[in-house]
Amino acid sequence: MKSGEYYRWAMAKEIESEDEIKKIGQETGAIKRLATSLGKIEYKDKDEATFEKGDLKVFLKYGPIPEYLLKVKPERIDDLSIEDEMVVDQMGQGRESFRLMAGFSLDNGKTSVDLFQFLPQGYDIYFSPIEGRTFAQPESQVLFLHGMRISPKVILSLFHEVGHAADYEKMSKEDRKKYIDARVRFHGAGEPINRLDDPNVYKPTPGDVDVVLKSERDAWAFTLRKLRPFFKDLGITHEDLAFFVHKYGLSSYVGKTKEIIEKGLLEEIKD
Repeated sequence: MKSGEYYRWAMAKEIESEDEIKKIGQETGAIKRLATSLGKIEYKDKDEATFEKGDLKVFLKYGPIPEYLLKVKPERIDDLSIEDEMVVDQMGQGRESFRLMAGFSLDNGKTSVDLFQFLPQGYDIYFSPIEGRTFAQPESQVLFLHGMRISPKVILSLFHEVGHAADYEKMSKEDRKKYIDARVRFHGAGEPINRLDDPNVYKPTPGDVDVVLKSERDAWAFTLRKLRPFFKDLGITHEDLAFFVHKYGLSSYVGKTKEIIEKGLLEEIKD
């Protein structure tokens, strides 16, 4: 990757505001199609369920989160491992709503794809009906999926996060550290607690932007490769995908890049 390649791509990209993106999604019908539910998850303690749409079958298997994570008291959280402490922190007060995914696959009679075939060994996927962030934390081998329902949007998001995990596991130890540091500086730079007069402020470099944006684009490429045989079955068009990936997904990172430049927290590359 040429230094500054993705940074320059971001700077040249025109982006719309969140309201403008939402309006585009509503006017084109993309938001409605992407959110179309294939069925309701019952959120039992454990379950296996198949959701059908035409020839498409989506299989989901899940169970309870580990009991020690569910019952740990606030004053004992420090006794947990760093990874488990992070999981409990992300679950917040709604721990009882989370489930641990044990299987997820799609089959349309011609092609099938098993998500867990690509999920690296040792990773856990926690999901909840409560709305919130959906993200991968590869260094802790955990994925979080909030607002979980069986819809095209959620299926795309789920494969996207697994794409992040799969990419991380292919990295060398040196590249993993570079990846983690870049994401910390990139996301930390937008926090309101950071000030220009603070010597400890997170100041990402154009190289950090490259790492973050390449990671996002690679995870979306993984998603599209794995799910392409099911786009028609899911009822989503290429226009819907372009909207979701570029307007809804990548644009938020481009917007973040421009925002931290405006705050003086990122030095611009001078050609």
